[in-house]
Amino acid sequence: MHVLCLKAFFLKSNIIMKIVYDKVDISIAIGATPFSQNKTLKYKGTCKGVKLIDFSSATPRAHAININVSDSSNALIGSTDFRDFIPNGGGYKEGFKTCEFDTKTEITIDAISSQAIATADFKAQLIFMIEEEC
Repeated sequence: MHVLCLKAFFLKSNIIMKIVYDKVDISIAIGATPFSQNKTLKYKGTCKGVKLIDFSSATPRAHAININVSDSSNALIGSTDFRDFIPNGGGYKEGFKTCEFDTKTEITIDAISSQAIATADFKAQLIFMIEEEC
């Protein structure tokens, strides 16, 4: 597993913070509709944003592929189409879908296609931007 680490340090209430990244690879095969994975993020802190890189973007999707992130009792990021997680401009950090949740517990990532994948596998990477104490 490759983990990106941006060496950006900043001060928050006299505590030095850094931004680190973790990821989940998502894959839905031809003929399938669901993907689900439980994951404990490598870094402990507060997730400040999520972004998706669609590796299958050469294949247009006319139907929804909804992504949901939850913990054992709460929807942390409500179910929304994967295109909502793709950056539309701004800088690197600004391209993340804003969220805020504690990364100390296991999360579940679900991706559910509204219909069976017909033409090509859906492959993507969901990247979590985490604020962590130094």
